[in-house]
Amino acid sequence: MLPTTDSPSSSRPTLQRVGQLLCFTCLIASCFFLSRHSLALTSSPGWNSSNISAAFDPVNRRGRNPLERPPAPGVHIPTLRKSSNALQDAAGAGSSNFQITVPVVNVPGRGIDLALALTYNSRVWTIAGSLGRFTLFDIDADWPAPGWSLGFGKLVVLDDGSHMLIDADGTRHPYVETYDSATQTSTAHTTDGTLIDYWINGPAGQGPSGGVKYPNGTVALFSEASPGATYYPTRITDRNGNYIIITYVNNTGPQIDQITDTLGRTFGFSYDSNGLLTAISGPDLNGGTRTILRLHYRQLDLSRINNGFQSTQIITVNNPQPWLVDAIYDPATATGYWFGDLDSFSPYGMVAKVIKQRAMGFTAGSLTEQGTVTPGTMTRQQVYNFPPALDPTLADAPAYTTMTETWDSMDVPPRSHSIMSNRRPRRGGSKWFNRMVPTTYSSRIIPHLISSGKTGWSSRTRSEMPQGHFCNRLR
Repeated sequence: MLPTTDSPSSSRPTLQRVGQLLCFTCLIASCFFLSRHSLALTSSPGWNSSNISAAFDPVNRRGRNPLERPPAPGVHIPTLRKSSNALQDAAGAGSSNFQITVPVVNVPGRGIDLALALTYNSRVWTIAGSLGRFTLFDIDADWPAPGWSLGFGKLVVLDDGSHMLIDADGTRHPYVETYDSATQTSTAHTTDGTLIDYWINGPAGQGPSGGVKYPNGTVALFSEASPGATYYPTRITDRNGNYIIITYVNNTGPQIDQITDTLGRTFGFSYDSNGLLTAISGPDLNGGTRTILRLHYRQLDLSRINNGFQSTQIITVNNPQPWLVDAIYDPATATGYWFGDLDSFSPYGMVAKVIKQRAMGFTAGSLTEQGTVTPGTMTRQQVYNFPPALDPTLADAPAYTTMTETWDSMDVPPRSHSIMSNRRPRRGGSKWFNRMVPTTYSSRIIPHLISSGKTGWSSRTRSEMPQGHFCNRLR
């Protein structure tokens, strides 16, 4: 049972972001010499001009293969929603990232269907620095909790005034940006083959508005900035003029207040006294309102996380006691996800056990309370062997090597899937598709793209061999 717990610049030259060398300021580096393990607490670790190239390093990859992405946020494209969990895991094999996608709203509209999902990426630690000595927790400032993303993407403003586009599922896009000092306008385009253009109007770090144009003609306007100067979309318009409106609490992202779709239907978001998202509601068939999703949280103590890495590592976190989602509940079906066991999380903060359940229980006095969630019957369980305890010899971000899967009424032993990952993929060539790592999954044939050196692409097909292993065929 999970009860609710409350607790207290102007002009600049053209910017090339792909292939930029990493370095950190002397001030941060000096922290390393202050103690055997250095834990830096900052208001937000954040992306900046010194660490931005780490965002596109394969070992830090989150989200999906960008070329498998829908053409615009909030748009339902049936033919692009067939990507299996195996393909999602394959895309993150080199970074030991797995992904959970929980559909929240998926309703047809006029021109634009409203598709909203809660997405989890287990890669909550980021390795930066030429020697990989800087390890940062929740560098993307995820919302509603570390690892989880909800909404329609965001534009992150760096300290030099440039902007990185991050999709709603956590996918980061490498880019090239140009700044016009006369008009104080930045224009950029992605360099990962997604053909996305975007711009920001206004002085560096103070742009009052911006926009992202997707290949299908959809345009998302960004204007609600968070305190860290991250911009969030307020209006998404398709090429025929149909639009979705998004408003935010106190006119500041990322906390969504309401979403209004093309047919005028409104979806509301509720928060508790800690500012945590507790409920999402929407229109009911009888003209009223119904609760679509409930979220519950617990806190993780990261105050001793500096004992979980080698002494050469410099650890940076923005909150030593972050709130983590430990239950997701669908009131309509009494189903959801349970992360409330003692071993549901690694001590490093990522989900280690994913349990999809039915016949769950829930009680709450209002939408602004977390309430109490009780577990039900396991439908499917996936256990990732992240470190079960802090490891003082760890020199990299925590990783898993196997995933063990069980499901209700299975009549065979639990199935294990091995990740044979190269923790330091070869650098050079494409930053995104530099290397895909052999992975064991089911007996399906899973085609995907890999890099063939610095020139061109080749298709790789994984097929199952005896004993459940895979061989790779290039063609």
